[in-house]
Amino acid sequence: MNKLDVYVDKIRFMYINFTKIEGVIMRTFNHKMIDDKKLLLLN
Repeated sequence: MNKLDVYVDKIRFMYINFTKIEGVIMRTFNHKMIDDKKLLLLN
């Protein structure tokens, strides 16, 4: 395995982790938005 392979592997790993984290953030953000809308409707 040469240095480029290791580098590409690290980038791919970071990218996968980033998209996972992004997905979690988007889900929690969407839930918060929905909760805020419910609160607005109740008031």
